[in-house]
Amino acid sequence: MADPETFPHSDRREARRRRRARARAIGLAVASTVMLVAIVGAGLIVTDVVRWPGAGDSRSAATHHPPTTTSSNTRPIRRANRRALTPTDPLRLWIAGDSLAGSIGPSLGQLTADTGVVQPQYDSRVSSGLLNPNFVNWPKRAREQLDLLDPEVVVFVIGTNDANVWSSNLADEYRIRTEAMMRELAGNGRELIWVGAPVAKSTSLEKGVIAVNLIAKDAARRLPGVTYVDAHKIFDDENGNYQQSFADHAGKRQVMRAGDGVHFSVAGADLIGQDVFAILDQRWHLLAQAVPDQPKTVRETKGSTQVPGTHRAVTTEAGSTPTTSTTRTSTASSSTSTSTSSTTSSPTTSSPTTTPTSSTSSTAVD
Repeated sequence: MADPETFPHSDRREARRRRRARARAIGLAVASTVMLVAIVGAGLIVTDVVRWPGAGDSRSAATHHPPTTTSSNTRPIRRANRRALTPTDPLRLWIAGDSLAGSIGPSLGQLTADTGVVQPQYDSRVSSGLLNPNFVNWPKRAREQLDLLDPEVVVFVIGTNDANVWSSNLADEYRIRTEAMMRELAGNGRELIWVGAPVAKSTSLEKGVIAVNLIAKDAARRLPGVTYVDAHKIFDDENGNYQQSFADHAGKRQVMRAGDGVHFSVAGADLIGQDVFAILDQRWHLLAQAVPDQPKTVRETKGSTQVPGTHRAVTTEAGSTPTTSTTRTSTASSSTSTSTSSTTSSPTTSSPTTTPTSSTSSTAVD
């Protein structure tokens, strides 16, 4: 039988030691996040690339990494006086879109969840776009999820699959679909951060990327409550061309794109996740209100799909049991995962030639 005079004290000491170790680990993680956000935020200011809603027209970035964003200047959003955030009343964040959302969702989700004052949930659908509603009808799905989750901020990632089926005669249809989607997502005073398609390795795909991005950027300028993040400028080189590797925000050279020349690598997903986090932090003061010893769980919508090797394995609170996310696999190809159009064949998928990472550790929810 254990000595009651000894083991309870030993257990308490061990518990205190574990709490101190965890606190040190959390402190280091938060300090790293603060440093990265400071670097990204300084870039946003120095290059003068951000215009919040109501602040006037945007200007393009003169330098490379900081995200080029365009915000509507028609009227301020309803939540201009942003509320205080707490672990019991966190910011409700929904990250959704195509397979690139399946990369950004875990990276941005982990960064925000670690603050303790943001509850992120992501919903990613490989091969989806706005031009193939017979596969995933994003306007319909958005209405359902917005009613269910009531997010205060939406990060929507779309365009690459639409670029893959692009032709000039789709321009009017795509403009209508894009504006309708933005109005839906930014309705009822929500903040919308619309992430455009990144630069593509394929010349033919890149032509479509440029076209769909121009339409989305123009719509974002005119609609209230919408900020456009120019992923093309974040990932292209000084001449606007595709590059596989470049330095991250800490100055370390990383492989930023997957082997297919379409998707992000894990490092690339982290990079753009940090960029979007910096925008959220400037608006909502996430780090100033952070309670890092009460981190949230990154939630994954049931049925989400991801391309293997393009997303990080996010962690949940200590002691929780990880669940397995869904991955969609197929033969490696240099083309993007897409359907051919809203009226033609069913979607096909491609996966990068990178080695798959482990499944996302997150809570799957309906």
